[in-house]
Amino acid sequence: MTTTLAFADETGAVRYDASNIIASLEDNDPSKHEDLTIEDGRLKVVGDGEGIGWFSDSQGPLLYKDVTGDFMIETEVSMHRKDGEAGLPEGNFSSAGLLVRAPGGTQGNENWLMFNIGFQDRFYGRELKVTRPMDIPKEENPTYDIGFHSLSTLYLLPEEKTEPMKLRIARIGDELRSYYFTDGEWHEQKPQQGMEVFGNGINEVVSEFGNGHFRPNGMNLPDTVQAGILVNAGIDGASFAPKRDGYALFSYVEITPISIFDEALN
Repeated sequence: MTTTLAFADETGAVRYDASNIIASLEDNDPSKHEDLTIEDGRLKVVGDGEGIGWFSDSQGPLLYKDVTGDFMIETEVSMHRKDGEAGLPEGNFSSAGLLVRAPGGTQGNENWLMFNIGFQDRFYGRELKVTRPMDIPKEENPTYDIGFHSLSTLYLLPEEKTEPMKLRIARIGDELRSYYFTDGEWHEQKPQQGMEVFGNGINEVVSEFGNGHFRPNGMNLPDTVQAGILVNAGIDGASFAPKRDGYALFSYVEITPISIFDEALN
């Protein structure tokens, strides 16, 4: 059973290098990935198993800690091709990054925020996805009959740089914000030109989402959440069949107590 980081008590950051991630973080479902290995000092995660990754009630690889209190979680991650060739995986949503999730999610009752980088829907970029319990009649959920009951909304944001990228999610109370590092500084993720938005929850805005901010503050998260790193293994864009042609490399995971969101920009 994973230990809980209680940031009402902790005073400093807790950092896990690649080998310590394997030893110290809980594995949500080992059937969702191949054996975890270390490659050039980074954790290699190769997605596998059934499902389409983290969407609605479907899940993928997740290594996490239970965290109580206000905090931010940070990682550095990149996506690569399995065949060793240069370039990016070709499976749609071959991506990796961070997840903050209410524990114990069930079908129709998932509650989480994901922020990742990788090959998305035909282009490379970041993805911010909010998933929450289904609070609408099933007739209004276009994916209900195929088993996707929880409501997911995807925000896909183009990115030109394909080298490893640092990502953060910060939590204070019931609000979450997402950040990325480029050009020598941290930026809060905001809507941008070229953004695509879709999903089975697109008509159900979460608080400030859709109002010029990516700041969900109506998610009713419990005091203790799961915070960790995830991988989406890739699917065929037309058939949704698995297309597992990529893998992720994580440099580290760091979880830090914070008291204001401005600390996530430092």
